[in-house]
Amino acid sequence: MKKKILKYILLFFFFLLIILVFGADNTDNVWNYGVSHAIRIGELPYRDFNTITTPLYQFIMSIGLFIYDSYLTFIICQAILCTIFSYILEKLVKDNFWIVLSILLFPIFYFFFPNYNFLVMLLFIYIIYLEKEKKSDSLIGIILGLLVLTKHSVGGVILVFSLLSTKSIKRSFKRLIYSLIPISIFIIYLLSTNTLMHFLDLCVFGLFDFAEKNKYTSPFFIIITLVCIIYTIYSLIKKKDFLNYYLIPSFTLLIPIMDMFHCTYLVGFFAIVIFIREKELNKIIPSIYGITIIIVFLLCNTIKNDYIKDLSFSSTGRMKYVLLDKESKTYIKSVLNKYNSYKNVCMISMNSMYFDIESDKKITYFDIPLYGNFGYNGLNKMKNKIENMHDTYFFLLDNDNRQFVNKLTKYVRKNAKYVENIQNYQIYYKE
Repeated sequence: MKKKILKYILLFFFFLLIILVFGADNTDNVWNYGVSHAIRIGELPYRDFNTITTPLYQFIMSIGLFIYDSYLTFIICQAILCTIFSYILEKLVKDNFWIVLSILLFPIFYFFFPNYNFLVMLLFIYIIYLEKEKKSDSLIGIILGLLVLTKHSVGGVILVFSLLSTKSIKRSFKRLIYSLIPISIFIIYLLSTNTLMHFLDLCVFGLFDFAEKNKYTSPFFIIITLVCIIYTIYSLIKKKDFLNYYLIPSFTLLIPIMDMFHCTYLVGFFAIVIFIREKELNKIIPSIYGITIIIVFLLCNTIKNDYIKDLSFSSTGRMKYVLLDKESKTYIKSVLNKYNSYKNVCMISMNSMYFDIESDKKITYFDIPLYGNFGYNGLNKMKNKIENMHDTYFFLLDNDNRQFVNKLTKYVRKNAKYVENIQNYQIYYKE
């Protein structure tokens, strides 16, 4: 028992380390912290700032921020979730735990970075565990409801297939009723805060904008998806168990973009399913192999990212536990000082969230400036917002990221006067 507790304590610090070090330059980590921070300071999702999914993950992560609101607290909470995930994973795959964990760590630890997709996976495998252990339909129903509140586009589909898996109207009805408990609480929250229409705009109607503006993938990800499809077909023919009902909806993990980040979760789920079914694999692939792979992979990434040796903690604000090199620290300090020197300011860049958190400003729709993140016909809505903003200084920085709304920064340049540059930011003033 003591050895097991020690193992999970070590795993907690391992997850904390990889998120802290290898997630240092990950913009998504900052965005997810920023959304939880916004909730902590009393802002309302969908009305005050934009997020395109149901907000359970952000609400959970904001709990720790009430104790101490910093990026470090945020990743400590994520490391706790990763440790809980590991506990459930070991219950599922047993002796194959280390080899499965080593698979999930590829590539560059994306799987365990702090974002709502990770909570989707945690709840997903917990449902698999409950099914495997034949736990009550009421508990499974509640977890299904929480899954919908984590990412509705995935949770809703998994809910439908879970209801079908029971092959019993009575059991399916029980799951459905219990799933509606957390969902009803969320609907009441939306109604009481008068944000229901904002939610529908961003998370339902806005998905059409997202799908239209973010159509891209690569042959590599298509091949990965095809391999998973082939296994699913094989499974439907050869395997007659409840897992088939979860393999099909798992492809929604690729929503909204088929990229490395989302494919990591799909491949991870299929790896878990395979090792649940093939219990004898531990005789072919002993645990020591998995542990060795993790150690070698960690060392290789450390050597490959030789910049790590030059990193140190930032010395400012809530983001002071983000690892930065000296050049980045100088850059951030100069931009931040200039940003704080103006009274009415608005930043439009991939790093808007970082600077607004550091400046103790409220989080707004401009902090995640991506196509499809502004609701239906979102670009025009944002242009209207800018049109109604007066006596405002805009800090603009374009980005090559295909999701970034460069059209918005171009619109500001056309309708405002150039003032000056600070680093690579252009400052414009709109009367």
